[in-house]
Formats: sequence, structure tokens, C-alpha cells
Amino acid sequence: MMKKPLYELRQAIAGIKSYFLYAALFSAAVNILMLVPIIYMLQVYDRVVTSRSLPTLLTLTLIMIFLLASLGGFEWIRARILINASNVLEKSLHSRVVDAMFRRSLLTSSGTNSVQPVNDLTGLRQFLTGNGMFAFFDTPWFPIYILLMFMFHPWFGVAGIVAGIVIVALAYANEEATSKILQAANLDAARNTNRLTGNMRNVEVIEAMGMTDALLRQQIADNNKVLALQSKASRKGAALSSTTRVFRIIMQSSMLCVGALLVLRQDISPGVMIAGSLLLGRALAPLDVLVATWKNFAIARSQFQRLEKLLQETPAIAEQMKLPAPSGKLQAEKLVVVPPGSKQVVLHHVELSLEPGESLGIVGPSAAGKTSLLRTLLGIWKPAQGCVRLDGVVVAVWNRAERGSHRFLNHL
Repeated sequence: MMKKPLYELRQAIAGIKSYFLYAALFSAAVNILMLVPIIYMLQVYDRVVTSRSLPTLLTLTLIMIFLLASLGGFEWIRARILINASNVLEKSLHSRVVDAMFRRSLLTSSGTNSVQPVNDLTGLRQFLTGNGMFAFFDTPWFPIYILLMFMFHPWFGVAGIVAGIVIVALAYANEEATSKILQAANLDAARNTNRLTGNMRNVEVIEAMGMTDALLRQQIADNNKVLALQSKASRKGAALSSTTRVFRIIMQSSMLCVGALLVLRQDISPGVMIAGSLLLGRALAPLDVLVATWKNFAIARSQFQRLEKLLQETPAIAEQMKLPAPSGKLQAEKLVVVPPGSKQVVLHHVELSLEPGESLGIVGPSAAGKTSLLRTLLGIWKPAQGCVRLDGVVVAVWNRAERGSHRFLNHL
């Protein structure tokens, strides 16, 4: 069975898989050491307090300090690993994204100049070093914490499972409530940025035509629409995040109640009662962070999808054969030109032939197709029919960087 080929962006992420494996390894060490305060407290309650042994207390305290210092070191290393992974990802994709962005701008009749793809790549890099990514590595340890709670007492384990299910349900509700709103807000924000960029390029014409105030009012209205959508998503997300946080605190406090009942029945010791409550808080903490940072997950997913779409629509140019320096003979054979994104033919069966050193003047009214012809002759647009040849070779075959270095092109 053949493996399904990975898209470029997924290949780049697969290329930093080793960083994620090391991050997962250090996350395991971090989560194991997170149990140190709970075990320390349990030993102090059940051993030191009952035995009144100062040497035992001193020994336990020194071990606890050493292990928690190691915990800090492991967290620092994990953060450095993810930072390096994000840097490698951006360096491997930056030039490719910029090239695709330029080529897409050339292939659109309006000449879109949005820098959104670069911002998306930066956003993905920042997401890889945020709290949401740490929660992603910590969440798989939830079942292990629940298993430990079952070892303390079955009631603790059941309470942990119920709490986890409720928090996951709240996370799903958060996704359903905010994802579509955030996607709409991001699309509107990108369109507003593109429109503002276009207006700034034509600021003199806009001012001369007295359109500044009208465009300003339109820009404010568009911005207010985006703010309204973002605020709506933020309000819903904040409400669910607050609900999740309060629920977690209630469950931890309730665990003390359950533990007290078990202590009164002499099923567990007071130390286990406190440890069970702390362990539940530790188990639910990554889930709580996931809910709080779900907006970042939604934004990162949108950024990933936009970048993947861009790279698919503008695939990388294969390495082209190096050709000898051209003499400058230019031929157009039965050119039919249709602007990208349009179905209207602007040039029909154009033919011309220029020998080296010859010049040709192209005149005509506005929108007659002069610029479209030049774009096609230079290989910026692909002809719908026919072809353009330079020294008998189709223009698209030439390496653009090499072709652009020859002086004769300045006469086109």
C-alpha cells in the first residue's frame, strides 16, 4: 500500500519531529517530578508529624529541593527545545512562503500584496512556544494521575474521571462556540488589511478625488465589525474558561470533603486526603490550560490551513536546466491571453517576432491589453493558448533569475 504523500507544510513539521520527541521525553520527566510536592506533603503528614523526627524532615526537605530544582531545569530545557523547533520550522519555510506570496500576487489580476502568509508563519512559530503547546504534552499524563488516584482510593479515581469528562466537554463547547466566529473575524481582518494597504498605495489619488473621509468611515466600520466578532468570541470563550476554572476549584475542594469522610471511616490517612486533592488539581491543570488557550489553537489551525492552501496553489518551481546566454530573439505564436481569475479573453491570436536589437512600440487605448501582453511576454502570466519563445525556448523554461540578469530584457 502506497503512503499518501505529505504536503509541503506537513513535511516541514515532520522534519522537526525529533524535537517533539525530545520535548515529550522532558515532559515525562517534568510530570513525574510534579508529583514531588504531593509525595513530600504525604510523607510529612504521615511520617514526620507522627514520628516527630527532625532528621527525617531534613532529609525529605533536601531531597524535595533537589528534585524541584531538577524540575525547573527540565522545564527550561523543554522550552528551549520547542523554541529551537519553531526557529527551524520558520527558517525552512520562510523563503518558500515569501516566494509563494510573491508568485500569487503576480498571478492575480489585482496584484494582491498581502503579507498575511508571513504573519501566519510567525504566528505558528509563536504557538509552538506557548502555554497551549506545553498543555498538549502534559495532557496525556492525565490517565496516569487518575491511576494514582485509584491507588489512593477508588472514590478519588472516579471523581477524577468525572471531572476530566466535564472539562473535556467544556473544551468542546468552547470550540463549537468560538471557532466559526474567530474564522470569520480573521477573514474580515485580512480583507481589511489588504484594502487598507491598497488605499495607502493610492493615497494621493484618493485625496485628490475627495474620497478620504468616505474611505476612513468605511475602514472604521469594517474594523468595528471585526472587533464585534472578536469580542463575541472572547466573551463566550472567557465564560467557558471561567466555568472550567471554577469547576476545577470546586472539585478540588469537594475532594477534601470526600477525603474527610474516608478519614472518619478510617479508610485513608489525613495525608492521603490532602494528597488526593492536590493530585486531582495536578491532573486537571493541563486540561484547564487547554480550555484557556483554545482560542490560540483555533487561530493556529486557521494559520496552518491558509499556509497549506497557499503552498498547494503555488507549488515550488522545479530546478530548471541552465541555458546559454540568450541572443534576444523573441517570438509570440498565436497568443491567447486570459487574465488569472478571469474568463474574459483580452488578447486573441497575437503573433510577433523580434530579432536581437530590434524594438517594438505598443500603443493603444486604456484596457486594450498592452500590460497583459507584456506580462505574458515576460512569463508572468501563462497564455491560455500559444506560447512565447526566447531564442526558440519557451519562456517558462528559463530560470527567471538568470533571464532577468541579461540586459536585452530592458528593451522589452
